Amino acid sequence: MNVRLRGRVRRLGGRLIRRLGLLPEGDPDGLGDDEALRGQSLPFTVMLYFPDTTTNLYQLRQWYGVLGRLDSRHRVGIVCLDSRSAATIRAECDLPVVCSGRIGTLEDLVSRSEVALALYVSHNIRNLHPLRFPTMLHAYLGHGESDKAASASNQVKAYDVILVPGAAGRDRLQRNLMCYDAAAHVRLVGRPQLDVPAAGQPAASQPVAGQAGSGRRPMVRYAPTWEGGQPSMAYSSVVSHGEALLRSLLESGRYDVVYRPHPRTGANRAEFAAADQRLRALVRQHRERDPQARHAVDLAPGWDFRTDEADLLICDISAVAGDWMTTGKPIVVTIPESPQAFLDADTVLGAVAGLRAAAAGDVAGLVAGELAGGDPARRAAWVEHAMGDTTPGAALARFLDVCDELIELRDRELAARTTRLAGTRQ
Repeated sequence: MNVRLRGRVRRLGGRLIRRLGLLPEGDPDGLGDDEALRGQSLPFTVMLYFPDTTTNLYQLRQWYGVLGRLDSRHRVGIVCLDSRSAATIRAECDLPVVCSGRIGTLEDLVSRSEVALALYVSHNIRNLHPLRFPTMLHAYLGHGESDKAASASNQVKAYDVILVPGAAGRDRLQRNLMCYDAAAHVRLVGRPQLDVPAAGQPAASQPVAGQAGSGRRPMVRYAPTWEGGQPSMAYSSVVSHGEALLRSLLESGRYDVVYRPHPRTGANRAEFAAADQRLRALVRQHRERDPQARHAVDLAPGWDFRTDEADLLICDISAVAGDWMTTGKPIVVTIPESPQAFLDADTVLGAVAGLRAAAAGDVAGLVAGELAGGDPARRAAWVEHAMGDTTPGAALARFLDVCDELIELRDRELAARTTRLAGTRQ
């Protein structure tokens, strides 16, 4: 078989595997609308690039509402590499979605377009595809304020600008990265999601901290993160804390308990997938024993922390902690067991009750103390430092203004470059 024929067979075989959905979890199928896109342009000023599969859509979903508000100023579109993600986003979001399976197609689209600003919500290695284009400005959004190692990643140097909620995010980058000028590259924008209702939901009212409500037991939500893809990201408490923690809460008879597993739990390690199933079964067993209880396993694709009925959250080091703390309600954050997990000098654990695995079996008592008072002033100070201005409307206004600023900066830079190039040809 000659080289050309072997190449054709490999391409056809690869396409068949993608069509049948046989790719490993996490691999985009690359089945774009490339033929229809040939010779077309992107009718956007702002492009959000999402090269991931549906498993990681939680990273993008939280930005739908904010991007919709940005679209009222500058045309926004989403570009995908995976056809399944594209189909799901189209069903969930009103913004236009383009699925480009080939890098050549993307390059052709960009060359014909006036995209000024490219946005990214994760450090996916495939972000390198559009990052190579010098005609637009590239800004990293991320998907929440988190003390995880990914929030201090050297990968941020690939982007022109990093948008973080508050001073904590900027200081984290300056403290941990070498040869990095955070003052030049970082913009503080608050948490604009606070100002935009979740899809189909009214604007959230500010909850009252520590009040369980009349005539019901306090509700505790346990929302651990996943096991992570690297040793430095081993923050999940599912294996180390989970069973003892849930048994303590459920067997105390004092709380309604909601368990919300991360959608990626067990993606990398089978022991986490097995532990997750045991935790789900434990909650359901207690619900069957006490039909009046509001015990539940929450598997909904979206979660609006602002309207959550829970009176206290137990979570791991993750963006969930920062979002919850803006509600003013109490929180307990687990301390990771792995000595390889990255713990920065300034984390949320300095402002809230921490929970070691050895103490997980007594968490019901710790929860009672936090519901009775805790330290709301210390939590509020952390929110101001990490999440910025939470005055209603402030973060969204700041985010939109920063996007205006970045688009204007790109236009100036591109015009100056065009002038320089014209001068060299004279």
